Amino acid sequence: MSVSDKAVQAARRLYRLRRKRDAALPGYFGEPAWDILLDLMIARADSRPRSISCLCVASNVSSSAALRWITRLLDDGLIYKTQDPDDGRRTYVELSPHAAATLEGLLANN
Repeated sequence: MSVSDKAVQAARRLYRLRRKRDAALPGYFGEPAWDILLDLMIARADSRPRSISCLCVASNVSSSAALRWITRLLDDGLIYKTQDPDDGRRTYVELSPHAAATLEGLLANN
């Protein structure tokens, strides 16, 4: 499933703005699940696999907090995991088709 250019541009813009906001006013904001979903949407558009460790960084919270959010997103069916075919120790994460369609609907109109 491809993601519309408009939705991806909005996701990129939002993610960059969130990082600027966090740098300017550290400690006041935090929505790690949203950051993870935005990062996965951008990665999907760029055909870049995202490992769990990359998502921990993208979430902008501690690894333990990020892992809790990743688990919740998995449990809720918004993301799913696949094994790296070249390295069985690495796990990739992708948006579910439902999550991708929902994000595209939200962001294409921004």
